[in-house]
Amino acid sequence: MILEDLPSPNFIRSAAKIVEIEYDVDQSNVQITAAFVDDGTTIYLEFIPSKSFSAFGKCFGTSPAATLSGGVYNVALGTGETASYTNANTFNFAGASALPAGLVASNYQIGDASTKPYSRTFLPEDVIVSGGYMQLKIPGGQTIAPLKCAQVVTAASNIKYASVRTTAIFSSVSGSCHGIFFYANDTQELDIEYLTNSSSTATPGDGSKPMQYTNQPTDTTTNGAHATAPSPSDATTVAHEYRMDWVAGKTLFYLDGVLQKVFTVSVPSVPGPWMWNNWANGSPYWSTGPPLSDNIMKISSIVMYYNTSTV
Repeated sequence: MILEDLPSPNFIRSAAKIVEIEYDVDQSNVQITAAFVDDGTTIYLEFIPSKSFSAFGKCFGTSPAATLSGGVYNVALGTGETASYTNANTFNFAGASALPAGLVASNYQIGDASTKPYSRTFLPEDVIVSGGYMQLKIPGGQTIAPLKCAQVVTAASNIKYASVRTTAIFSSVSGSCHGIFFYANDTQELDIEYLTNSSSTATPGDGSKPMQYTNQPTDTTTNGAHATAPSPSDATTVAHEYRMDWVAGKTLFYLDGVLQKVFTVSVPSVPGPWMWNNWANGSPYWSTGPPLSDNIMKISSIVMYYNTSTV
């Protein structure tokens, strides 16, 4: 999209091509807080909405970028605190046709012939970078185990504390679990999850499909921390930002830049990788499935600020 082509006469004109736009919206105006363009600059614009604004589609909020000072990325937390990170990485899939350096498609199986209802396998062939998205696909109509699923992992396996923002569109096809998570082992795990089937026993039973936020138990004496919160009503048609912050002794979960939950128990304390996956194993207690048609989680961008550690 060229700024010259945009409908409002109040826009600043530029020949630069927009890569991404962030919006803030209230009842009186629409503020384009950041238009990231392909010549490496950022422009800031404002206009009064008109009927032509519908050409942009719907708007959603995003988290503010970190501020860089002295080689350190400072991230504002939803609690008013600040977290500092020494590393940053942005994966934007606009125009991409393959996974960028820093992300790796998984290739392994969970479960075996004795696993019921189904074992599952993560295959690189079901990670497709096309159309401006990293697409994590579960092929539809599967009836034989292991079920083909998709997962991507950071090449960095020593992340300890991070702020990770994933902009994604969820699948409208029933029968899977979309996961955005940190995983070192079964007792060191943080999850943002979305179940695409409202009949899963893990959903309220009222037809809704809430966000699932979890700190998995760190030992057998604790229950971990888990809560649900409403998901966007248009989660399967419009991209939204799903963010998790992990700091010492605390995890924070956000939707479109707005803080949803804070946990202070069962907080991981060891390093590991970040992961994104789309999977099903047929269990009525969680993912349900397998989906009858292709179930695709579409990720348009990932922004990460993080620290690394060997312990």
